[in-house]
Amino acid sequence: MTRSLDPFGLSRPEAAAESRMRERYRAALRERGLCAFCACREETFAVVHCRGKPDRQRGMCQHDRRQPVFRLDEQTLMEFRDAA
Repeated sequence: MTRSLDPFGLSRPEAAAESRMRERYRAALRERGLCAFCACREETFAVVHCRGKPDRQRGMCQHDRRQPVFRLDEQTLMEFRDAA
């Protein structure tokens, strides 16, 4: 068995698909902000923010150390899984 340089043990096609998914996710983070991918998100007037705290937007929860903190919503990643 040959060992690949991939630390996750993915084949080349799998690693390429994973790379495309990560690239699309990072671009969406820059465009939409961190709150769009959080499990604790809420939307008011088309602005995504922390649940119950409309003044906390664009990932502020990562810096102020108050609750709720960022938790990745796995369902939001599904739109990036079919990276072609």
